[in-house]
Amino acid sequence: MTAMTLTCPDAVETVLPGAPRSASEARALVRSELGASTLTEAAVLAMSELATNAIAYSRSGLPGETFGVTVQCVTDGVVIRVRDGGARTAAKLADPEPGAEHGRGLLIVAALAADWGTEAVAMGQVTWCRIERDRA
Repeated sequence: MTAMTLTCPDAVETVLPGAPRSASEARALVRSELGASTLTEAAVLAMSELATNAIAYSRSGLPGETFGVTVQCVTDGVVIRVRDGGARTAAKLADPEPGAEHGRGLLIVAALAADWGTEAVAMGQVTWCRIERDRA
């Protein structure tokens, strides 16, 4: 694997409308901040899954609501954080039936990431993952 230089500053954050089109904006933020690399593609996929979950399964997806995204470069890769308006239950890995259309997002994130988790915050929760250069 060739060495890569990340182009992002320590961290960049933005708040997006809780609408399906915002998942695309979240992916574009990752691409813009990280540049072209295999790490970027893994981070884009993770962001897509986390942003989609915020829109589909939390209060952030209600009309007029928002969610926040953070891309943070760290020594060994990148940390992706998505803050949403909170859901009735904590994020967890699902066990979808074969052929099911939903339920694999966090499984994908877990496969890409060295670590991931959720944290309760005021007015919601943050779901995050850390993707290492060597795993991407």
